Amino acid sequence: MVLLKIVDIEKKQKKLGGKAQFPLLIDENNESETKILYESDKIVEYLWKTYGDKATQTPTYWLGSTKLSFIFLLFSSVLRAFPQNGMLRIPSKKPKKLLELYGFEPSPFVKKVREILSSLEIAYIQRSISRGSLKRPAFKKKYADKLSQWRKKASMVCVPFLIDPNTGIEMFESEDIKQYLIKTYQDGDIPTNESLANYFNAPNTKKSQ
Repeated sequence: MVLLKIVDIEKKQKKLGGKAQFPLLIDENNESETKILYESDKIVEYLWKTYGDKATQTPTYWLGSTKLSFIFLLFSSVLRAFPQNGMLRIPSKKPKKLLELYGFEPSPFVKKVREILSSLEIAYIQRSISRGSLKRPAFKKKYADKLSQWRKKASMVCVPFLIDPNTGIEMFESEDIKQYLIKTYQDGDIPTNESLANYFNAPNTKKSQ
């Protein structure tokens, strides 16, 4: 079996940036040229310089950017190597319209949903509503009827929040969202003859169905 979707992604990467490597950032907002960047450190530096000129890097941000924190992050990813944790693919049906996911990066509940979206290889729009974000009031106003009473009184939001325009579903709660995505978009059994090694060696894979 060929990991066709992985190979296809790598071909697109090579066409855009010259090599198959993640992460790959493509920024088409620059009128003079499309910015294409590899390497996480360079991408982060570019994003701060280009879009974070009015933001302040907090102490917790610096702490989370150290090599030690990266080692812990890498270790936690190794422990979450099951198919539903985003490391291996799950056969899926492609939605006609893009899903929308509200949340913010550090949330473990949002991570849980992003993992299953990654495993199902479903493209989606990430709506970031980090703490202190100017987008939060608009979110609370728009979806106030879906928030619990105590969250309304405490002026809090709830994430993750998924919108699926293909089915009309709008829902909170990470586990509910995860099960919904699996039930709605999984298409076939999880491959038992694939592993992380297959992904790393995908360009050299010659087998076919």
